[in-house]
Amino acid sequence: MKATKLSPNIQKKEANMLVEKIIFILLLIDAIGCNLIVWFGDNWYHKHLRWFSRFFPPAKGWSVYYLILVLWAGTLIFRIY
Repeated sequence: MKATKLSPNIQKKEANMLVEKIIFILLLIDAIGCNLIVWFGDNWYHKHLRWFSRFFPPAKGWSVYYLILVLWAGTLIFRIY
């Protein structure tokens, strides 16, 4: 089998897609972790992050909205390519 060389334009698109995938996966992990803490670990959050929870109290509505927004952005990213 002969290896084919990709044009520099295609290589640049693939590199951009890789960066976008990594950013999407990191945001997805963050959104899922946020929802898990808000829905199931509210007491843990207040106990271990007391100083942080005073300024950023857990809100179920905003965390679900954040997860939906991240999933929507991910579908847009994967539809482009």
